Amino acid sequence: MEGTDLPDADDACRILDRQPNLLEYEPAETSEDCEGVGQPNIADVFGEINGTSVRTSFRRDNECNVKTWKKLESLLGTVQEK
Repeated sequence: MEGTDLPDADDACRILDRQPNLLEYEPAETSEDCEGVGQPNIADVFGEINGTSVRTSFRRDNECNVKTWKKLESLLGTVQEK
């Protein structure tokens, strides 16, 4: 896939082809249920899937968002934990 720096862009595309709703991610706010972790990582995902333009961002600023990121590592890439 042109424009990506993912190690396996084909795998990421297969994931999105099967589950395009993954791009409907709404980040969880930091709260008692989702404690903050202070990781500044942000992944901007944009392009086209099945003829529809998409643009969304994923972040790792609290435990809930980190869990979502880990589920999508094939799409977002692996982050070295501190």
